[in-house]
Amino acid sequence: MSYPDRNYLYYRYYYRKLITIAFIQCILVATLLGITLFLLLHAPSPQYFATTSDGRVVPILSPKTSE
Repeated sequence: MSYPDRNYLYYRYYYRKLITIAFIQCILVATLLGITLFLLLHAPSPQYFATTSDGRVVPILSPKTSE
């Protein structure tokens, strides 16, 4: 009866390895999700500028505000 016992130990050993790998992957996914959410919530506002048809930047004058 040594064959079933060896088979049982073989599967138990690799099951523990797979559980460890799955746990590490869960930690990695949670870390990447946190980084992604942080970057989405703290994204800089877009900056707009005008260009001519040949690619030169045209200065945008701000409108006068009434005081």
